[in-house]
Amino acid sequence: MCGRIFVDQTPGAADMLRVLDLGHDQLPTHNNLAPTEPVPVIFAHEGGYDLAPMRWWLHPDWSVEPPNQKFAMFNDPIDTVLTSRAYKGPIQYRLGISR
Repeated sequence: MCGRIFVDQTPGAADMLRVLDLGHDQLPTHNNLAPTEPVPVIFAHEGGYDLAPMRWWLHPDWSVEPPNQKFAMFNDPIDTVLTSRAYKGPIQYRLGISR
């Protein structure tokens, strides 16, 4: 089964939004988001930070195609992540891998 994300407003999230000056005072609440659904993401942008909805999954760096579901890698079992060549770069640089 693929991973799921829950987004909920907490006092810490409200403080973070305020400190980063994102123009939002709270995150939208989302329950049980699948990898194909957009999730609010904070990212560095033009010397500051921004908040925008993005779809989440790992797109392999060797793919010449733009991100799509052909090589979607959000449904791999956790027990093979450390030995799979597909995850070698993200594991090495700690990009977007969580359990």
